[in-house]
Amino acid sequence: MKALRSIIVDDESSSRRLLAKLLGAHAEIAVVGEARSVQDAVLLCAQLEPAVIFLDVNMPKQSGLELVALLKKKPDIVFVTAHTDYMSEAFAVGACDYLLKPVSGERLEITVKRLVALSSRNS
Repeated sequence: MKALRSIIVDDESSSRRLLAKLLGAHAEIAVVGEARSVQDAVLLCAQLEPAVIFLDVNMPKQSGLELVALLKKKPDIVFVTAHTDYMSEAFAVGACDYLLKPVSGERLEITVKRLVALSSRNS
């Protein structure tokens, strides 16, 4: 299977780095870009057409939830956040999963398996 092209969107660089490191243990996922804002993510998605976005909810100016509405082509969305109170909204906009920070390797493995299964069904 070809690795799923993914981007990480989070305003905190340390969170992006940590998630990228955790994802590096999964050959099924290729992190091809990072963005620190919704505006940057819209441009990055248009350029890279990722299959998956790992997305923080709570960011300055615009939320991750707002990003989903702005995308012309909808990749699989995995919200990665420290806030439990956005979970129902995340699934309402079509999230595949919702990870709480700090993300554990075991929980991320479940998410990766879910993404691979979704990709296989959609191929």
